[in-house]
Amino acid sequence: MPAGPRAVNLRGLASPGAKVTINGKPLNNVRPSGYFCQAVFLGDNQPQVVAAVEQNGQKRSTVRTFKLAD
Repeated sequence: MPAGPRAVNLRGLASPGAKVTINGKPLNNVRPSGYFCQAVFLGDNQPQVVAAVEQNGQKRSTVRTFKLAD
């Protein structure tokens, strides 16, 4: 990704009622169907996005790493 303000649009689908976090911050806009969409800004020292879902004591997460250019 080129230098400057960087953002990725993250969209996903979780089980209805699941708790979704992006980089450790809870999402408040998860729809009843489980669909979510969030713009994530990447700082110069933050090339990763971690999406995590928790429901009924079970947790899953995925990490995406972006190559940042100067």
